[in-house]
Amino acid sequence: MALYSENSIAAADVGWLSSAAAGVESWSRQGRGLTIESRFGTGIRWTGPALVDGRLWPAADEDTVWLPPGRHRVEPARLEPPVRLADLTGELISAEALGDGMVIAYRSEGRALALVDRRPARVALDGKPLDNAVPATGARHLIRLPEGRHELRVEVKG
Repeated sequence: MALYSENSIAAADVGWLSSAAAGVESWSRQGRGLTIESRFGTGIRWTGPALVDGRLWPAADEDTVWLPPGRHRVEPARLEPPVRLADLTGELISAEALGDGMVIAYRSEGRALALVDRRPARVALDGKPLDNAVPATGARHLIRLPEGRHELRVEVKG
């Protein structure tokens, strides 16, 4: 995709730029859910809690579900996860909601940042406590993460 001037994309189409660059191989709707396959991972517009591949999914914000690369089935869920990963600057490999939080696997060539929607009570990286400041940015909390491939566990108070 190339932008030739400041007026080459109509204002009404700017919201579609991320979808155009997402690299989605295929998608189909079935009932209230959808099946999507992407080479690099993608975000899909979604309102409310979601199940991904039959499991409660924590990688989402108010209007987007974030998916790792591959083929995934997304359906509505009845319950909200205890904490949600609203944004991640690295590549999401996997995510799982836990009874008291979530665990994600990510990969990043440089320092990464994770934005969660609840203040963490405990944060662990690869099974070891991660002692770094978790500053609030409004109602969200930022977690600074190292480069490489890691597993992040975030626990919140009930």
